[in-house]
Amino acid sequence: MTRTLLLVGTRKGAFILDGGKDRRNWSVSEPLCEGWPIHDLQWDPSTGSIYAGGGSSWFGPAVFRSDDLGATWTHSSEGMTYGDDGPKIPTVWNVTPAHGSIYAGVEPAGLFRSDDGGATWSHVSALRDHPSRQSPGWSPGAGGLICHTIVPHPTDPQKMWIAISAVGTFATEDGGASWEARNNGVVDCNSPNPHPETGQCVHKLVMAAAEPDSLYQQNHCGVYRSRDGGRSWEDVSAGCRRSSGS
Repeated sequence: MTRTLLLVGTRKGAFILDGGKDRRNWSVSEPLCEGWPIHDLQWDPSTGSIYAGGGSSWFGPAVFRSDDLGATWTHSSEGMTYGDDGPKIPTVWNVTPAHGSIYAGVEPAGLFRSDDGGATWSHVSALRDHPSRQSPGWSPGAGGLICHTIVPHPTDPQKMWIAISAVGTFATEDGGASWEARNNGVVDCNSPNPHPETGQCVHKLVMAAAEPDSLYQQNHCGVYRSRDGGRSWEDVSAGCRRSSGS
């Protein structure tokens, strides 16, 4: 039987809305993940697991895992640190399974990887080692300096895109050993230089279905499309409704 599950993260924990087979009679679970603030939940079709990312300045970061559709959970943040001399990590903003690994985007912006189902984590340090981090281009947006989107290539485990607010889009083609800023054509409407290498406030990045090189992003200054894996972007905002705060 096919079931429809809607995964919802809130400040008071995660919830699973179950629509059953026909999506007519929805049920809502009790608060999950021990009531921790949860920013992201993802279903892993390869394992049948649900992953949840969250945390707080009090608890610290954590990735939760359930192998029984939310009935029971384990969580771990072992290895999720920038070291004793680095900034503290309060929370996880994105958790994405891909090619047998799990990736977590955190605040302040960085990327971690687990190869043992989320039990332990290692820092993908090359992202924070990118030269642009030493410039004013890595500045927090209104929600903080967060790595909030992870877009893995569907067939090539060496390729991935991530988005950071308010820094922009980065890509790797060597499994995270090196990263390239890919913001060409995206306007920074809050800067005297409208086309910096980094500093663009991307809010969300997605890949077109069955078209790995076609990406879309909703940005503080518009909506953009790339047909070449983020190497260049075109503004496709025409016709989109925009609020005064966007």
